[in-house]
Amino acid sequence: MGSFFYELRLLTRQHQNVTELKTVFKNQLDVLSFAMHHLDSVTNQLEQTIILFETQLKELDKEIKIHLKSNKEVYDKAENILKNGRIRGFDIEYYFG
Repeated sequence: MGSFFYELRLLTRQHQNVTELKTVFKNQLDVLSFAMHHLDSVTNQLEQTIILFETQLKELDKEIKIHLKSNKEVYDKAENILKNGRIRGFDIEYYFG
């Protein structure tokens, strides 16, 4: 079971990192929209990178769902916790729908 949680942590850490990078690039794009001077090539690169991050996040979401479902014991316990309303804040329900 140790490798299951290690792999889950790798996936969730990657999801967190990509989300943070996407935020950085979106912030840069937002700042450019208010700048006195900007280059279309830079704006296009930022937009394309954000699209790439969004694609990667969708793929990671799928991988996390598949990984969670691969371990019935963990999946059932987590689903039970969700049904009893003991987890708040994190959108973990997404992975159990």
